[in-house]
Amino acid sequence: MLKKIKDQFTTSSLVLIPIAVGINLLGNFIASTLKLPVYLDLIGTTIAGAIGGGAIAVAVAVFSSLFQGLFINPIYFPFMIVSVVNALVIGYCAKRGFFRSLKLAIIPWISIVIVSTIVSSFVSIVVFGGVTGATGSSVLTATFMAATKNIVKSVVSSTIIVESLDKGIAVFISAIVLKKIPASMLNQKQHTEEDF
Repeated sequence: MLKKIKDQFTTSSLVLIPIAVGINLLGNFIASTLKLPVYLDLIGTTIAGAIGGGAIAVAVAVFSSLFQGLFINPIYFPFMIVSVVNALVIGYCAKRGFFRSLKLAIIPWISIVIVSTIVSSFVSIVVFGGVTGATGSSVLTATFMAATKNIVKSVVSSTIIVESLDKGIAVFISAIVLKKIPASMLNQKQHTEEDF
């Protein structure tokens, strides 16, 4: 298992990691600056995972979260777990070839939304009491709180809306970009079913 993970860290993958981290940081900077109700910090992870594999996606997720926490807002540190879980789902879906077409990309989109909603809601409620203030999504949560007076329902409701939009943008932009990359470079051609 460790050898298979190590094999994913080729020279081209090591070059891909900082590029993908930069894409994530740029997307998050735009979302934070404009207070958009999305995060836009998964596009680079998705592209990297589809090209290099799950271990590369996890590396991008970790570095992106570290930079976000250090230079944008410390609230991103607890959400690193969400990024890592998303990266693992991306790696799994890429290995199965789900990024080869826009139609198949629906599978990773739904999978990431479900996993991300569960983990992100948990982190948001336990660590931050439901509202982080990092992006415009907190406004949506506050609106639901005013209407329902229930923190769990409010956080889960706003999270599923935001994650559906955010992850849809990330997955479908990535699928479009990946269609332009030669098939020989993509994860599904490079790795076998047993790979990470």
